[in-house]
Amino acid sequence: MVRRFPAVLLLGFLLGFPPAPAAGQGKVRVVSSGIQPSTVKLGNSARIVITVKGVQKARLLPLPKVEGLEIRSGPPSERTFISFDGFRQVREVSLSFVISITPTRKGTFKIPPIKVKAGGAVWATEEETLEVVEDFLGRQYGYLEVKASLRRVYVHQPFRVEALFGVEEGIVENVQGGLSLRLPWWENLPGTVTLEGKDEGGGARKQRVLVNGKIEEAAPLGVRTIRGRRFLLFRLARRFLPTESGDLVLGAGFLHFKMAVSFTTDFFGQRVPREVETCTVPGKAMTVKVLPLPSEGQPAGFSGAVGVFRVQAEAFPRKVRVGDSVKVTLTIQGEGNLGFFRVPGLEDLKGFRCYGKTEEKEPGAIRVVYDLVPVKPDVKAVPSIPFDYFDTTPGKEGYKRVETRPIPLEVLPLPPGRHLAPLPGTKPALRPGVDDIVDIKVFDPSRPMARPDEAGGAGVLAWIFGPPLAWLLFLLAWRARARALADPAALRRKRAYASLRKAFRDPLEPEEAGRVFERFLGDLWGVEPAAVQGGGWREFVADRNLPGPVREGLERVEEELDRVRFAPRGEADPQALREEILSLARELADLEQRRVEP
Repeated sequence: MVRRFPAVLLLGFLLGFPPAPAAGQGKVRVVSSGIQPSTVKLGNSARIVITVKGVQKARLLPLPKVEGLEIRSGPPSERTFISFDGFRQVREVSLSFVISITPTRKGTFKIPPIKVKAGGAVWATEEETLEVVEDFLGRQYGYLEVKASLRRVYVHQPFRVEALFGVEEGIVENVQGGLSLRLPWWENLPGTVTLEGKDEGGGARKQRVLVNGKIEEAAPLGVRTIRGRRFLLFRLARRFLPTESGDLVLGAGFLHFKMAVSFTTDFFGQRVPREVETCTVPGKAMTVKVLPLPSEGQPAGFSGAVGVFRVQAEAFPRKVRVGDSVKVTLTIQGEGNLGFFRVPGLEDLKGFRCYGKTEEKEPGAIRVVYDLVPVKPDVKAVPSIPFDYFDTTPGKEGYKRVETRPIPLEVLPLPPGRHLAPLPGTKPALRPGVDDIVDIKVFDPSRPMARPDEAGGAGVLAWIFGPPLAWLLFLLAWRARARALADPAALRRKRAYASLRKAFRDPLEPEEAGRVFERFLGDLWGVEPAAVQGGGWREFVADRNLPGPVREGLERVEEELDRVRFAPRGEADPQALREEILSLARELADLEQRRVEP
């Protein structure tokens, strides 16, 4: 046996020994790269890489919050190493977490320890120091300014945000690779709906720039003098419609570009850059205050129009018979949330039937065409059409009503013997004392009444066992009711999802769907629906520390409800929105149940 051992060892080496047990069974090791670099220019980022070895699963605990720093992390990356220690193959898995740290102002920052849970224990890095300095080269040669058309708006009042950026005219040829921007509010500004519409630049050819990693087209503004210096400027613009009151914070953005600071000559005698500097120009954060619409003086059935509007109406033809169609066109023009409110309905217009309407949105206007039918020959005109809106004119804010002018009509009577057909789905009027008793059956005393069945064996059993069984069911129902009354919040949570499903059995209008979902959240969290409106649900989400996918789903559903609620001509799929709401509600109900269970 001793003599054969080297041969067995050699054979095992050539064929390969079985691999070692999977990672997680060995010693756990957590290594931090430290902050790299420890000094950055304002607008650039540093990072910390935490590597966990010896386990297959690990997770970051909530990252620390430092004022002036944006600290983020993504999912861990996994790497597998296989080595041979002379006797067997060793397989080891390592997980790496990359923490990105982006400053929003200059200064010296202390970053608290970052904690990782692995192998049943919590590991922490050491405290790090980050020095953030200003990029003087970028400040000298670059320009970035973010402006809002209004710094104080009302809910549903659109406003415009512009980013003006560029470089000094004298170094345009030194810029390498174009311009890029990081604008935190560009893709998504919480509490608003992003309005469509491209920025027009006077017909000039657009400049392609990189915004948050995506290519966008900026309008060229040409060379302009700013503070005595000439800059080649461009403009990016976006319009927002606020959906809740409060402060909208547009975070500070950054302009990045690379500039050649020295040149050399290549083999062919061409001038080429020798030294290139990365330049960063910081912007300034800005706040837009959003005021709620006042409840005092709000008209009944207010449609949500906010801005400054004027209306006019036309009708064709002007001479018709009773029952003939008259096309009435209502034009609403002005500046405001056009397309994000309900247009007037004419279903109750006296002397007319309304068979529907069509809407068409144009730049700066909405045209609504109503199909009206006069029902009496004494109709002399299309009455004035009122339109209520909230006027946002500075110093004149308040609810106002404008009306169209009456439109004269000539309505001829129907030929003798002809009448208008009843509306589809309606029944003809009954004549009191005549038509309302025709289906009553007259009692005939000569007809014998049917005798009730005699009680058989089943009846006897029912008399014997019925009372005890009924008493037992009563006791069970009483106990269930007592438990429910002892914990009304639990009963409210239990019924919340069932009520939501019941409400969604039939198609709902966007406004009603939003109210149903808000009522569900209120019942689930034991508060009134008003507490979760206007973004109030975010406070309850923060308290419950919901998983990231659930928070993102709730943000997406609320944003889509705002979009379809305030833009009835949106392209949202009602069925897809319904399914997403039901799926999210089910997950929220399960999470809440697990949270309250002991």
